Amino acid sequence: RDALAETPIRSIMAFQMFIAGETLGALNVYAEQPDAFGDESRPLGLIFAAHSSVAWNSARREAQFQRALTSRDIIGQAKGMIMER
Repeated sequence: RDALAETPIRSIMAFQMFIAGETLGALNVYAEQPDAFGDESRPLGLIFAAHSSVAWNSARREAQFQRALTSRDIIGQAKGMIMER
């Protein structure tokens, strides 16, 4: 009840963001009008959550790849220093 009095939010929809069974997060949609989401809102939300999951996962994999490359370069430098001795 307190949240109802403190915010203008009157409708909420939440969608799981996942890839291959791994949960990445949630997509939450809010509206100030009661019953703001009609029958067409759920399929659109599911599509948007699916596309967002793919984009999020791609960005995450790219970041992991960049970290791996950086780590590889550091290991290569360390090997070079050891071989120098």
